[in-house]
Amino acid sequence: MSLLAKIFVVIQAVLVMVYLGMSATLYQHRREWRTSYAQLKHRHETAMGRAQKEIRGRDTLLSARNELIAAKETEVRDYKNKATEALASMQDARSERDKARQAVDSKERQIDTHVKEIESLRSELSKKTSDFERLQNEFTLATRRREVAEGQVARLTALVTNLEQDNGDLRSEFASTRRKLKEAETMISMAQEAGFDWETTLPSAPVPVIRGKVVAVKRDVDPPLVVLNVGSDEKVRPGYSFSIHNNGRYKGRVIVERTLRDMASCRVEFAAEGATIAAGDDAATRLQ
Repeated sequence: MSLLAKIFVVIQAVLVMVYLGMSATLYQHRREWRTSYAQLKHRHETAMGRAQKEIRGRDTLLSARNELIAAKETEVRDYKNKATEALASMQDARSERDKARQAVDSKERQIDTHVKEIESLRSELSKKTSDFERLQNEFTLATRRREVAEGQVARLTALVTNLEQDNGDLRSEFASTRRKLKEAETMISMAQEAGFDWETTLPSAPVPVIRGKVVAVKRDVDPPLVVLNVGSDEKVRPGYSFSIHNNGRYKGRVIVERTLRDMASCRVEFAAEGATIAAGDDAATRLQ
């Protein structure tokens, strides 16, 4: 093997090592895109610098080869003028020149292959750059959405705080109103136990005197439901109120919601403190 062929073999080995190093680096850092991008760019520039150096070296070698070929051709022209003994040397020189040209052609094909591989790496690098830009855009969009969401959370937090304050005020107002209603109901209960008839005292449409009995009480609903044994046949109408009592003890008041011919469904409007409306209690539209 000639010196020129050895030089090109060394060049090929260096280029293969450079390519393998770049491939291993790309495979190792393919997930760390930001760091990989910077490292890949640096390594690419380094590899390109090395490749350029190798190309310059190859050009130098090619120049040397051309000079060698020129020298050989000069020797061949000189050998033509010599005797028959120099003809064998001329033929050997031609054979070496052909081998050198074949080696050069082979190296040029290898260089073309490496150039294509470098172009492929450049294309892949361009794709990585596009992916990086897309990820940057997505990150910017996500940041904006996060800022909008944080603003909405802040507004909702302020709204919840205001609603909690309003809810506290409403609870206080409801407790006060409920206390006043309880006091009014207690006063009404005490007045009715004392024999005061609100229906005859206050101005309202005349309600006939209707008396009946409590036949059933449903307590699993709020307010409880009461069923009376009087209905539309006794002229009971929805909206009529019945006072409930037992042996002279006032227990509460119910309002008629629905009527049948012989019974009426009522809801408890008021129950005296400590009293429980039960089946068998007396019911009347007016206390006598």
